[in-house]
Parts: sequence; C-alpha cells; structure tokens
Amino acid sequence: MSWLRRIHRLDRVQQLAPMRRPRQIHRHGRRRGSIAFGAALAFALVVLGLGFVAFVMFMGAQNETRNAIDAGALNLGRQVLDNVSVQISSAPEQQFFNDVTQNGNGVVNLRNINRVWGKALFVAINSDGAGQYAGDTTSSVQSALEGAQEISDALSAKLCNAANLTNFFTRFADANSVRMIDTKAQVAVISGAGWQTSLMDRNDESNLQIMNNLPIGYNLNQAYQTPCTRSVKPAGSSGMNFLRGYLPLNVAGKTFWQVPFQFDEKPHLVSSSNFSSNTLSASPLPAPNWTTAVPNAFSVHGQASKSGGAGEQAKSFVQTNPRQVFPLQFPNGYVRIVLKQNTIQWHIDAIPVDSSTYEFSAGNDAFSGDGVPYPFIPICASGSGDCSVGNEYVPQTLLFAICGNSPPNMTGDFMNYILQRCKEMVPNCTMTQLQTALAACPISSDDSDQSFYVYPVNGTTIVAMPDNMAQLPSGCDKSQGPEGQSQGMATDGPSPIPNTNTETWTCEGVPTDIPWISTLTIERSWKPGTGYQGGCLGELTVHHTTDAEVDTLGCSCP
Repeated sequence: MSWLRRIHRLDRVQQLAPMRRPRQIHRHGRRRGSIAFGAALAFALVVLGLGFVAFVMFMGAQNETRNAIDAGALNLGRQVLDNVSVQISSAPEQQFFNDVTQNGNGVVNLRNINRVWGKALFVAINSDGAGQYAGDTTSSVQSALEGAQEISDALSAKLCNAANLTNFFTRFADANSVRMIDTKAQVAVISGAGWQTSLMDRNDESNLQIMNNLPIGYNLNQAYQTPCTRSVKPAGSSGMNFLRGYLPLNVAGKTFWQVPFQFDEKPHLVSSSNFSSNTLSASPLPAPNWTTAVPNAFSVHGQASKSGGAGEQAKSFVQTNPRQVFPLQFPNGYVRIVLKQNTIQWHIDAIPVDSSTYEFSAGNDAFSGDGVPYPFIPICASGSGDCSVGNEYVPQTLLFAICGNSPPNMTGDFMNYILQRCKEMVPNCTMTQLQTALAACPISSDDSDQSFYVYPVNGTTIVAMPDNMAQLPSGCDKSQGPEGQSQGMATDGPSPIPNTNTETWTCEGVPTDIPWISTLTIERSWKPGTGYQGGCLGELTVHHTTDAEVDTLGCSCP
C-alpha cells in the first residue's frame, strides 16, 4: 500500500507540475505592469505638476502685469494734476489770469484750470449783475472768455496727447515686479487706442466753491450749483456749495465750463465700462458741446514681456482729483474811491448867489455881498456870512469822508457795494474789517480831488491807501476805470450839523451877528466794473456840499 501510494503521489506531482509554470510566468508579468503603470503615473503627475506650476506662473504673471499697469495708471492720475501744464502767454486776455496760478507763476494745470474759468465767469457775473448800469462791459466779458478758452484748449491738447503721459505711467509700472514672466521682464507702453481720455462725474461738483460774494441782488442759476455729491459726505463738506462740472454755465450770453472733481476724492481706478461710456466721442457734452473739454480720466495700455518674447498686456483706467478746493474769487483787483472837491454854496434869501470850494479839514469860508451884484439886497444894507466848514472830516480818515461823522452812515448801500467787491477779492472779508481799513486810511487836507484804493494784501487782508501810497497787486492798473455807468447811492442830508454859519447883517449902518443856517449834504455814486480792465471792480465817488444862508432880515431903506 505504501508503494502504491508513493506511485500515486508521483503521478499527481507530474500532473500538477506543468500547471505551476504558468502561474510563475503570470506573477512576473504583473510586476512588469506595475512598474510601467507607476512610471506612467509618475510621468503624468510630473506633467500635471509642471502644468500647475505653469498655470500658477501664468496667473501670477497676469496678476503681476495687472498690478504693474494699475500702479502706473494711479501714478499717472497723481502726476498729471501738476506736471502736465501750459504757460499763459503775454497776450492781455491770458495775462488776466496770472493771479489764479500758484504764486503768480503763470502755470495752468488740472489743479487750477477751474480757477481760470471761474475768474472769466466772475467777469460775466459782474457784467450781468450791473443790470441797466452795465455800460460797456460786453467786450470785457468776451475778452475774458477768449483768454480762458485759449488756455483751456492748450491744456486739453496736452492732456489728450499720450506722449505727455507715458513717462508717468512707466515710472511706476517698471518699479513693480513682473518676475513670473522673466527675471529680466520689463513693462512697456502699447501705443494706440488704449490711451484715451474721458469726462467722468458729469454734473457733479468742481473744486470751485461758491462763496457769499456775488453782486448785490444777483442770483446765479441754481442749476449751476451743487453741494457735495458723494454718497457718504466727507467731513468738512457740510454747507459747501460748488459750481457743477461738464455743464454749460450760461451767463451774460456766454458759456463757461468747469471740470468736475468730487470733494476730497482721491485719484482712483475706475471700470472700463464707466470710462468708455463717458468719453467725448461716446457721449458729447450738452450744447454748446465743449469739443475741447479738459478731461479728468485717463486710460493706459501696457505689456510686460521678456526681451524678444511674448508677454502679458493689460489696460487700466484712472480718474484724477487734486483734492483741493478754491473759492470762486477775483484774487487781484481793487476798488477806487474818489473824493471830489468840496463845495460851499452861498444863498441870499434862499437864492443861490455864489459858490466856492473848501478843504478836507476844519476851517472857515467867508462870503460878503452888497446891492451891486445882488440887487435884491436893499441899497442901505450889506450882508456877509462866515461858515465853519470841513468839520465832517474830524478825524481826517477815509471812513468819515465817505460816511460823514454826524453820525457816520456806515450801513448804507454804498458800503455794502464796496464790501461785496472786497469779498470778490477776499471772500471772508467782513464789514468790520472794511471799516477798520477805511478808518486807518488818512486823507489830505488839500482843496482838490483825491483818489484812494481798496485792495487785498497777501490774498488775506483788505487795506485802503491814498493814491500816493497804494501798491496795487500784480496785474492791476490805476489808469484803468470801471466800464459801467454811474448809479446814485444813498445821499445823506441836508443836515444842520456839523458845519455852522454865522451871518453878519448891516442895516443902515447897524451890524447884527446871528447864528444862521448851514446844511451838509453828502452825495455818492457807484460805477460797477467787471475787473477785466486793470483789475478795477468799481468806483465810488463822494461829494460833500455845504449850503450856507444869508438873509436880508427885513431891512428897508428910507
């Protein structure tokens, strides 16, 4: 049995042996497949990894390019305010605007272009506000408008020329890293249609504030005015009122403009759609269309690439803002005050008989008459008068010369007219400050016409000076006068004080001295000026007349 079992086992071994080899061969194939699969998987992961790295680099390069282009655009938005400018020419209509440039340097840029337009507008407002007394102001309005338009057009042409802007762009764009493209990659300008200008925030506020300094009784169209338009009002904007930008401002039959700059808004990036929809070609301004409008927004187009290779490009859009507010103002100008020679008019029995002049100081004026020149005086009588005049000039200051001192009329319309013109020059000037300046100005006692000038010093203080002491601001000319027609202002009197008269009447050889009648009348007239002619904003003329009486007192001859 044991022998048979061994044979049986041997037969099974021989039968099973051929089946084991294929199993061994199959095991070796699986090992080779696993290696191939692993290699393929590793290769795929490497490719995916490299692709991911490439994608990350691509996205990073795009972000770096975008950041660099945005940085260049923002720098342009800041630099364009002051560093793209025009110099006003020697033409009189342009020299008129020298006082609204920084320190009178004659440079006009985006920061102060609204001041140029604003001063031209003020000429028109002064003309319009003069009403029936406007006189020959039309030519001044036209000249001021032409000067502003010439300066504005020149600035617009520079701002719309990309060649004047690219340096501001590349200066900051190059400073930003674009290493994900290449360690030596640089940002370059792509010239062409990507560099455009736009007119944004239409009808919003400009950086010119309307102050309480417009001509008396004049109302500027409310549609031309606006408070701060920002949705969240910045601190300090409360109560402020501005001219609107990119809206035609029609005054005195002429059109003036402003560039909008929202109050205290920083230069900032804007969307492509908002920018594009506000270009002049896409949306003209209201009639009469400002075809040479000064822009307040700019687009840039640049590319970051390695030398000789492809790269990333991007566009960016920026709106600028000087963040500086100026008053609607006439910085350099003056008001002339003329004291005409004083007149004393003598009367006999209320009939004017003789007149002469007296000095601008306290003194006496004498008159005598007899029956020869004045036949209504009886032949046996004679009359004379001795009038104390010039007492209204105590103290001898311009304030009392204008207002009188018995008591002084310091609240009449003539003072308000002078104050309004002072506010055009120094917007926060007060009546007290004006009166102080006039009270500090001496007058001469000479028996002749005298001229005085009221004008600003350092743009902050109003002073009044006699002609021989006045040093008018730059651009002002004493020889020029107001263009308007004379209109009467408040007349004071006749008042029985402060001048007095003593009459001496001799009847049949008997003299009689008695206090008698004298009255003082102060007449005033105003000529409005636009300020365009030599800076003259107006002229106040003052004339004092003392009427003195001599009566016959009923003397009759035998």
